[in-house]
Amino acid sequence: MCACLDGAQSFIECIGDFVSLLSDSEETVRINGYVALIKMSEFLDIRENVVQMNVIEVLIDKLVFEKSDIVMKHILILLGILCDTATSLQRLLKTSVISRLKGHIKSKNMSVAFNAIHVIYYISCKHEGKKAIFKDDMIPILFPLINEADL
Repeated sequence: MCACLDGAQSFIECIGDFVSLLSDSEETVRINGYVALIKMSEFLDIRENVVQMNVIEVLIDKLVFEKSDIVMKHILILLGILCDTATSLQRLLKTSVISRLKGHIKSKNMSVAFNAIHVIYYISCKHEGKKAIFKDDMIPILFPLINEADL
């Protein structure tokens, strides 16, 4: 699958190869690319390298164009993992991530909706993220998701 997995190069040097799989026409290949990046990103030192390779920006674009719910779930899972880095919020807020997540929060696929909410949660953990959520008028979309037990 990836020429760099012959042991001659480190996982970090393979990130670009895995990112290239995300644009493949075959759904299974895209899923495998996301799964590989998800597994690699479980390691905090590699996670920051994935972010530095502009993967967040690639994922934000994929939020618009991906039609498969299965692949979308993987996009959102990876995005949620990558949110937990030092530079991710600044990168996210330079994109249209919040407006692109609006439709996914209302998805009929519960896994897609849950993972989209998970990303919004990560964004809202920082003051700059809260301001962006208010600015993009996300409150009316999020409010119905809160039930009386949460108040």
